[in-house]
Amino acid sequence: MSEQDAWFYCDGVFGEGEVFELPLTESTHLARSRRLRVGALVTIFDGFGNTAVAEVRELESRPVRAVLRVRQRTMLPPPTRQIHLVSALPKGDRQSVLIDMVTQLGVTDFTPLRCERSVAGQGQRSVERWQRLMLEACKQSRRAWLPRLHAETSLTEVVEDKGLGGYTRLVADPSGVSINELDSAQLEKTNLSLVVGPEGGFSDTETVILRSSNVVPVRLGDGILRIETAAVALVTLVGAL
Repeated sequence: MSEQDAWFYCDGVFGEGEVFELPLTESTHLARSRRLRVGALVTIFDGFGNTAVAEVRELESRPVRAVLRVRQRTMLPPPTRQIHLVSALPKGDRQSVLIDMVTQLGVTDFTPLRCERSVAGQGQRSVERWQRLMLEACKQSRRAWLPRLHAETSLTEVVEDKGLGGYTRLVADPSGVSINELDSAQLEKTNLSLVVGPEGGFSDTETVILRSSNVVPVRLGDGILRIETAAVALVTLVGAL
């Protein structure tokens, strides 16, 4: 892996030739975790498609400070296909696993789903924590576009959301069809909304809502999966099309 493969976040990618200082957390990561030196070439990104190759010009250790100079700037286009994950939340640290892995796999949007049998919900500090996890996952997977975070919603609001009118909607369901039975050529071209319910399953009322909508139930295997496992499996399946 080359030094240029090391990605660092900066709120706004500067023009070619400009000199700037990395934020403290990123400077610390560059100097202490990656142990890069003056002259190293790295990639910086702002989460909105702007990336640049930059050279480390100055490094200070106390306090940590990294100054870079932009060599070449590139604007990367957004993903051609939108993948919007709408998922119930697992408990505790498993939320971090979910957010980290689906970001690496390329979801473009994430909405926490509030269900009758939900065991966890969106807390006051959730958004800040999730944004930080998404940022680190983008750096790991070299994704120039940060996923968009949306407010917690109910299943009724999901199926009635006119903003997803052009999306094909799939829901993880042990009694659903295999994804191999669906039109893969069509799925490959369309934007997708992926729904994952709580581990206790959808309530009878929620099941009626799903069956009366145009959400397609998809089976992910023979077992009953944890929320984060189901989310990762579903995103992986559609991402491989």
